[in-house]
Amino acid sequence: MADEHKLNTSYYVDYIRDLDKEGAQISFNGHFTHYNEEKDQMLASTFFNGNNEVYGNNDFTTNANQRINLFSVQGDYESPIAESGRIEAGLRYAGISSSSNIVQQGFDR
Repeated sequence: MADEHKLNTSYYVDYIRDLDKEGAQISFNGHFTHYNEEKDQMLASTFFNGNNEVYGNNDFTTNANQRINLFSVQGDYESPIAESGRIEAGLRYAGISSSSNIVQQGFDR
């Protein structure tokens, strides 16, 4: 028997503001993604000998979990310089937080 659950969701936010100087603007962007997966499994086995008689049983369970969070923020500045130039500058930060584990129980002969 196996049971599996997954969730994957993302969120974005953008903001742009025009400044007083013609063609100049600042912008901000944020992003967040969440991923979660859970898997549970239960296995049971029965062993038979050559005479088709039961000589052993075995069972075990596993529980596996994985969680990932991705996030980033960004800010940019753009502005014209003279008639043919343009300056663009920005900062960005991105991070990740993740965990993964598995637990196995049983498997006794």
